[in-house]
Amino acid sequence: MAHKKTTHARRRPRGSGSIFHSAKRNLWVGRVPVGRLANGGTRYREVTAPTQGELLAKFAAVEPPGPTTTITQWVTPWLAALKLRPASIAAYSNAVTRYIVPVLGHRKLAELSVAHVEQASATWGESLSPATVRHALSVLRSSLAVAVRRGVLSVNPVSPA
Repeated sequence: MAHKKTTHARRRPRGSGSIFHSAKRNLWVGRVPVGRLANGGTRYREVTAPTQGELLAKFAAVEPPGPTTTITQWVTPWLAALKLRPASIAAYSNAVTRYIVPVLGHRKLAELSVAHVEQASATWGESLSPATVRHALSVLRSSLAVAVRRGVLSVNPVSPA
């Protein structure tokens, strides 16, 4: 008896993540390795899309933050991934584009220090109200808190412990 020829999708290269269809969620799901956990395990980022083509486009855009990642490269996708009310998104976006990126956007995420944040705060304080400065610092603190949770930063320079 002859074996039936089957057409299987080729395996992805080792370390490049996985792609599968979730019938329960009716979505395509991709998991991309983006770093290591404290216990040595692999840290993954999950991406979903309704079609495999859209997932592959999103999948290619996901990269772990490296040592050369700037503040702009960090806060832009962080802002895009927020799931808040439209008014909140507009306020956060305003703080990022008008205050954070022009003053701190060129700095490398891994090299951001408390002194840089204090200098930026002083710069903002020269022309902005105290409430606006607090809001910009709050947005920066929130974005960097995600970096700490993901293991990109060891401490948040906006609110050091």
